[in-house]
Amino acid sequence: MIEPIAEKTKIVLGNHEVDSSKLRKDYMNYFGLKEQYYSFNHKNIHFLALSTETDFDEDSEQYAFAKQDLEKYSKDPFIDWIIAFYHRQSYSSGSGPEEEKDFRETYHPLFDKYKVDLALQGHIHVYERTYPITFNDDDGDEPIVQDSNQSIYKNPKGTIFLTVGTAGAHDMQLSSLKDFSAEGMAGDFGILNIEIESDQTPLSGEFIKNGKKQKILDEFQIIKK
Repeated sequence: MIEPIAEKTKIVLGNHEVDSSKLRKDYMNYFGLKEQYYSFNHKNIHFLALSTETDFDEDSEQYAFAKQDLEKYSKDPFIDWIIAFYHRQSYSSGSGPEEEKDFRETYHPLFDKYKVDLALQGHIHVYERTYPITFNDDDGDEPIVQDSNQSIYKNPKGTIFLTVGTAGAHDMQLSSLKDFSAEGMAGDFGILNIEIESDQTPLSGEFIKNGKKQKILDEFQIIKK
């Protein structure tokens, strides 16, 4: 099914892709992955793919790779945006799968230090967007909101976490949105489309509902100057 766009497709492995060692190897071989984590550049954007399905603590090879990778590209004058993506959600208002707290406590401080702009996550079958948030050392469940504007952020100091688990599996539910959440919705299938203007700013995101009308259900902008 994916063959027509396979060369353009970048993946991270989730819990269903590692149900067996054979299945995991099939995915990795098809997409040419030596490890479950990797990075790449597209124009002036750096992407860091991480795995919540293999060792990720501070003593792991994955952590060493992520730290070295972010340190390098955060200083690269040709890179204006850094986007991390992985499967299990670090933050959510969902009533489904619990947050991956250990992953959050390990990597969100790295995102803060190296100024990651977006963190894309899945696992729970909803759409949710946080405000720009930084890690709270005193209470990991309550990240620090750095900008409470609803949808336009100028030079934000924190990462925006986006859960987009809306590709078509059975839907799950959201509880009351938590204080760090700017927008959330359940029961709608859709995609997140991200565009960056040719002059490098702003970065614009739209959550688009499946269907012929392509209705926009949420949108936001990050403006850097």
